[in-house]
Amino acid sequence: MRYIVNVGSVGDPRCADIRACYCVYDSDIKQVTYRRVPFDIEAYHADLEKSGLTIKPYFLLSILEEKQEDAPIQDWIVHTSLRPARKVAEPVMDFDIARKQAIRTAEEVAEETRKRREKEERLAEEAKAWMRRQRKEQLRKAIAAKAMIDLERKKKKEEEEAEIRRKLQLAHQAAEDARKLKEEQDAAEAKAKAEKLNLKKKQLQETIAAKTKAQQEIKKKKEEEKEDIRKKLQMLKQKTAKTKQTDSRNR
Repeated sequence: MRYIVNVGSVGDPRCADIRACYCVYDSDIKQVTYRRVPFDIEAYHADLEKSGLTIKPYFLLSILEEKQEDAPIQDWIVHTSLRPARKVAEPVMDFDIARKQAIRTAEEVAEETRKRREKEERLAEEAKAWMRRQRKEQLRKAIAAKAMIDLERKKKKEEEEAEIRRKLQLAHQAAEDARKLKEEQDAAEAKAKAEKLNLKKKQLQETIAAKTKAQQEIKKKKEEEKEDIRKKLQMLKQKTAKTKQTDSRNR
């Protein structure tokens, strides 16, 4: 990157300050510092008049157009719109003064540089302290967030364990109910089987009793028939005997 620096003017300014202007460039810190020194306008005007040039600088024309008649320039110049600095009519400083001023300017620049560096170091320390505070705050927030997450996980785990225990209890209760129902069903089936067996036994007994009774009745009937036959035979024998007796008598 390149920069174009306007180093100012001596005798032909384009601003409200008509003092001579120069600048000092500090290559170490890459800084341009503008300096202004008094400018002898009366001597400049006299030399310009002696030269015979008809062209005059803009700032001098402005001063001459608005200057009161017979008024010295150094007394009137403070009233002009250009507003130059005080002691504008002082002669240009010599080399020693300029060197001392340059040294003083360099010392001022060095002091400003030192102050700026101290300020930058202070700001850097403040920034580091702020960063440390931010890190501590972020760490505290991270620890708090982790603790909150751990608490939520623990709570969720406890809820899941409670849910598992509840489901196990429900499963055990369902198994117990199923066992009781199975026992009741087995008892009912056993009772039904016993009742059915008793019914079959009773039916069998009734069948046997009926069969026995029928056999007894058949036997009794047979005995009655035999007795009847025996009686008939006896009666037939008696009749035959009577017939034989009757036949014997008849003979």
